[in-house]
Amino acid sequence: MEQQRIILSEERPEDWFDLIIDYFNSHELYYGHGTINADHEASIILNWASEHSKNYQAIVNVCNERVISRKPLAYLLGEIEFASLLFAISPDTIIPRSPIGELIEDDFQPWLNLEKNDRVIDLCTGSGCIAIAIAKYYKDLQVIGTDISEQAIRQAEKNAIAHGVGEQINFIHCDLYPPKEARFKLIISNPPYVPSAHIEDLPKEYRWEPHMAFDGGADGLDIIHRLINGASERLRDDGILILEVGESQLAFENYYKKLETIWLEFTNGGEGVCVITAQALKDYFS
Repeated sequence: MEQQRIILSEERPEDWFDLIIDYFNSHELYYGHGTINADHEASIILNWASEHSKNYQAIVNVCNERVISRKPLAYLLGEIEFASLLFAISPDTIIPRSPIGELIEDDFQPWLNLEKNDRVIDLCTGSGCIAIAIAKYYKDLQVIGTDISEQAIRQAEKNAIAHGVGEQINFIHCDLYPPKEARFKLIISNPPYVPSAHIEDLPKEYRWEPHMAFDGGADGLDIIHRLINGASERLRDDGILILEVGESQLAFENYYKKLETIWLEFTNGGEGVCVITAQALKDYFS
């Protein structure tokens, strides 16, 4: 049966916001790819149309495709906001929505004081949103972003140039850590952490994103184990690791029972993000 399509009156644009909300709510869409609910997506669509001089038909097309394909809105518009910055994205990278963005805007307080020439590395950088946001908020830092996907690195480099921080960030195509044995004040990452068996159970919206951006192995911790082992060798004595493990938090806590871990709470929602100090890693591996 053909999917019902939205009907908007060109003569009554004042009704569009409520009509889009009703249309989305009637089709039980999933929100969570940088958006909160139907109200939020309706607002984003209308703002996008206004800022990019898109006409009535473009709005109708976006709304219909959102419902019919279940493609996340960020991919339909080609952009999403993260840490109060707008990023261009494509299906080559996961959609930015990590609560880590709130940490960046809050200057990593009270966990960390970043100073001039401190080194930061963002592992599994994807679109580069975390690395770029850090570079935008801290002009004097040296930032590295790494990803195993060449397409992601290309997207991140474009975003860095668009935000005027292309010379401040070095994006490297590699599997987690680059070969040089540098030490960092901050290692930060939102890596793949979904248990392999759970991926097919995710809402349809997730199927538009790269599979490798989710697959964390049997218990979701495959990449996290490697990341933590590497961090213990690469953090400065006064450094910290900020790590998002999402739904694998319980598996993480069960495995790393002897690792002192601080789980964070966020004003704007989100969970499964922790702070681990260099000293805690040293104690765990000693």
